[in-house]
Amino acid sequence: TNGDANGVSTSPTGGTSTGREVVAIGDYTAQYSDELTFSEGEIIQILKEVDDNWYHGVCQDKVGIFPKTYVREP
Repeated sequence: TNGDANGVSTSPTGGTSTGREVVAIGDYTAQYSDELTFSEGEIIQILKEVDDNWYHGVCQDKVGIFPKTYVREP
């Protein structure tokens, strides 16, 4: 078939996308190599919810985890 039955598409980074996007409400600088650095106002595509406090996402072709408290739904 052409396309995924559950509606998940493949992102340019090779991961799967939930299709959700959030907006950064503040600057966040990665503390570890697996975290995502972004600036206020940037759009981040959510790849998955890691837990109650963290998302895994893509911003400016960078992939990493980041705290939910730094973003909001658009």
